[in-house]
Amino acid sequence: MLAQVLFMIVNLGIPDLLLSGPRTADDLAANIGPHVHPDRLARILDFAAAVGMVNRKKISGNARKDRKAAATPHANGFATAAAAAAADGCRGADAPASDGAMSQLKVGLLEARSSKTVLAVDPSDQDLAAAGMPSSSSSGRGPLYVYSLSATSACLTSESPVCCADMVKMFEDRSQEFACLSEAMRDGKIPFEVFSGGKLFWQHIAENPSAAKTFDLAMAQINNLGGKAVAAKYPFNKFETVIDVAGGVGGFLREIMIRHKKPCGVLFDQQGQIERAEKLWAHDTIYQPHAHRVQLVAGDVFDVSTIPPPPSSSSGKVAYILRNILHDWPDADCLSILQSIRQCVTATDASRVKLLVIEPTSMETPCKNIYPHRLMSDLLMLAAFGDAKERNKQQFEALFGATGWKLTKITPSNGIFLILEAVPV
Repeated sequence: MLAQVLFMIVNLGIPDLLLSGPRTADDLAANIGPHVHPDRLARILDFAAAVGMVNRKKISGNARKDRKAAATPHANGFATAAAAAAADGCRGADAPASDGAMSQLKVGLLEARSSKTVLAVDPSDQDLAAAGMPSSSSSGRGPLYVYSLSATSACLTSESPVCCADMVKMFEDRSQEFACLSEAMRDGKIPFEVFSGGKLFWQHIAENPSAAKTFDLAMAQINNLGGKAVAAKYPFNKFETVIDVAGGVGGFLREIMIRHKKPCGVLFDQQGQIERAEKLWAHDTIYQPHAHRVQLVAGDVFDVSTIPPPPSSSSGKVAYILRNILHDWPDADCLSILQSIRQCVTATDASRVKLLVIEPTSMETPCKNIYPHRLMSDLLMLAAFGDAKERNKQQFEALFGATGWKLTKITPSNGIFLILEAVPV
């Protein structure tokens, strides 16, 4: 139920409606659509407030005394709020993490705290009075409450630098596979395949444009939960070429290009992903300014003949990036992926090549406060792929050692990801 309420809040656009400040259920209902029942919406928002998804405040005597004929927009929205998440106690950070969506929101809150992002402010009585809030609801429920952004819902607004709204929509798409968890465990099957009638996860994405669009948008927002922190913190300028293997449409590579002016980028993925990427890099105002530094290459990570080798035109350092890739696959497939990349690196090139594996992992340290969310990510891999998983240090060392790589360093970021560096041996 908690997850369904969260999905509703996102799908109805309530966080963005609250950007202008506190609103009554009547006001929200009128802005959402003509068929929304204010009373029903208020009951749902009361529950949402109880678990920290939004803030709720009873109209005070001062507000009733000073109210005007109609409510007016409040000037204190996300962009101009003067308090950080601690202003409302960051209740969203302590809300129950009943599913992946709430877990990712909590990670978003941690990311926001680390970057000192302004999240939300609980309106004062004077604020409400100035906004002209009425004193009772149109449904006659009694005392009137106004709702405003909490730390959690602020992470769902379009103005938030750690926006998670598209990720929540993806989790709504994926919620049905968790409904099949009991049956799948009992029968030794993969939950997603039980839900889909036997289709593989990637097959489902390829055959459903709507699901593919939601997935792409959600993957782009993963940058808001640490991807941007990795791009900003890690010294990518020491490389001349950065090859993002299975990099989707290139959201993470774009962040590297924005922050680091030296390297050129190569985006490598399957044909369908590259076709979507071509449109973005050619026309999107965020991607297009960096397109001259990026080469798009279609292929298969399991086919070594299609993986881009280190450029022969220079002797500069090269990074192969696997970000959120290995956790999608069981060990046998991970060995194939790592071996394919290793076979692209000749003995001559070995000294200038580094492999960067960027994943949540299942390591308890570093960043122990994010450990529960790493385990949540592990369950998401289980539900979609069965034997795919988040891995610990020993498991990574075994994979690297069997494929001609050596783990040399593990670096935390300010977000959920760890950066594992490996070199050819």
